[in-house]
Amino acid sequence: MTKRRKDSYFGLHFDFHAGSAMKNVGATLDEEALGRLLDEVKPDYVQCDTKGHPGLTSYRTKYGTSCDLAVDVLRTWRKVTKARGIPLYSHYSGVYEMQAILEHPDWAAVGADGVPSDKMTSVFGPYVDERLLPQLFELAGDIGMDGVWVDGDCWACIIDYSHWATDAWRSKTGTDAPNPPTLAYAEFCRQGFRDYLRHYVDAVHAKYPDFQITSNWMYSSHIPDKPEIALDYLSGDFAPNDSLRSARYEGRYFRHQGMSWDLMAWGFSQIIDGMPRANILKTAVQLEQEASEVLMLGGGFQCYNIQHDGGFDARIIPSMKELAAFVRAREDVCRGAEGVPQVGVVLSNASFYDCTQRPFSPPTAYSADLRGLVQILTDAGHSVDFLPTHYALETDLSAFPVLVMPELSRIEDELRKKLLAYVRGGGCLLLTGAHTAEVFGYPSGEVKRRQVTFETGERPAALWTDAACDTAEVTRESVGRGALVRLPVSLGAYMNQRSDAVRDFMDTLLRSLYTPLVTVQGSRNVELAVNRKDGRLLIHLLNVSGPHADANVKQFSEIPPVMSLTVSVRSAQRPSEVTLEPGTLSTPWSWDAGVLTVEVGKLPIHTVIAIR
Repeated sequence: MTKRRKDSYFGLHFDFHAGSAMKNVGATLDEEALGRLLDEVKPDYVQCDTKGHPGLTSYRTKYGTSCDLAVDVLRTWRKVTKARGIPLYSHYSGVYEMQAILEHPDWAAVGADGVPSDKMTSVFGPYVDERLLPQLFELAGDIGMDGVWVDGDCWACIIDYSHWATDAWRSKTGTDAPNPPTLAYAEFCRQGFRDYLRHYVDAVHAKYPDFQITSNWMYSSHIPDKPEIALDYLSGDFAPNDSLRSARYEGRYFRHQGMSWDLMAWGFSQIIDGMPRANILKTAVQLEQEASEVLMLGGGFQCYNIQHDGGFDARIIPSMKELAAFVRAREDVCRGAEGVPQVGVVLSNASFYDCTQRPFSPPTAYSADLRGLVQILTDAGHSVDFLPTHYALETDLSAFPVLVMPELSRIEDELRKKLLAYVRGGGCLLLTGAHTAEVFGYPSGEVKRRQVTFETGERPAALWTDAACDTAEVTRESVGRGALVRLPVSLGAYMNQRSDAVRDFMDTLLRSLYTPLVTVQGSRNVELAVNRKDGRLLIHLLNVSGPHADANVKQFSEIPPVMSLTVSVRSAQRPSEVTLEPGTLSTPWSWDAGVLTVEVGKLPIHTVIAIR
């Protein structure tokens, strides 16, 4: 029996978004090279193209329009994977479907300006029943695919004023759809997507119960809902450029959703200044660094390469083989590990959805502040977790020694009450952001765009950001047995204004609020994650050196190793065993007065201190 997605760890993804300009697709497909790729890399699963955003299928379909095929590409991929017992998943574009709109203009979503989209279908219209579902049934039944990775779904939605949407609103409320959109209408459109997704997931599962489905970025930081639709797994693809920061953010969200999940790295960088875009293959070293960010958070990993003319560039085989070996070596110690609560970043869904530009993935100051906050906390050497509203309400917050709130516009009353109860019970809540304190009943002063100085001895630095002060000022107030701390500065700007002084300011502030379980000395280029698995405490160390965030560098083959690290771990008892993983390597360590000290001589990319 082939592996289920929940039992899988490493996969390969291919797609090419077939368009009308592509002719004789599949003419250069090399079946022998495909078999060699699978035999050498040995992925747990493969995803290949079936329909991209242009809407032309890359297989011969009975429903809709196929691209110009020289051979039946999909059936070739199915034959080669099936012969090796490897599951094959479909890359399939959902809401984003241009051909369907060309053939049925009435299926389009319509913007607030009354202009129909030429790309996005209406989730309220017949597209789901007359095009999407017949094709998914075809993939599951006729071709025998194992599942589908639906692309261009939640993130492709717009605030919809098609007659399908406005008629549904009028039926529900008895009023005309508000334009410009209100928060209520934006939520109505969001619910429309949820209903559309539930409809097709349930319909496919009813007919093909073993067919495994996900919708790209569902239940992620793009759509931070509690999982309620019967998806089989969660997945998303991070940005092709500056990918490490994308993985850092998204992985910390997925890990607390209670479902199997993976993240996808792009196997290439993009030069996007001109058209057409130019793709530059990443090295194995680049991809290993990106993969580590996912693995240290307990998730699965997959790598995306372009399928080209239905086939692939065989030059990727050596790098994919090296990448697979790197990932596999870490499977036992990383896969499914549980995070040890340290610093929790609380995400308010109410604040997140205070945007009517798009139903999901809103480009708001709130999203920017969340990303900046995660960046600064990890730069400062702290182990960080995301706590979205539903998770924060359901979990025992007292397990976290400190919680941090980003910039807020509003907060759910139930969440605010629980956070204040956490403080009264002995917790420490740090409110950052120009307006966050106001949400908790504290006046913030005059908020405006300013240069805020962060004083850290001889090396002060500044952020140009929204704030209620010119110099970073921290106010601490005892509340019950805990503390409520306020820093009225929006920290999202740190993403593009990084400095040692701002990082060190936040590190000093955090260490005044709690005593970290783990402290790393010797380099600031080490990202930390603290996990438990199989009775062992697992200290993940990721070398974040190198030009991964440099927009002028698209490909690099060397990451300077970090040397001579000293890692201190609070441990009430002397450990029975301390090793470096993978490889169960010995390393110098000592224990004295409740502190374990471990020496790590060299950190090439990623290692785990395993403590029993």
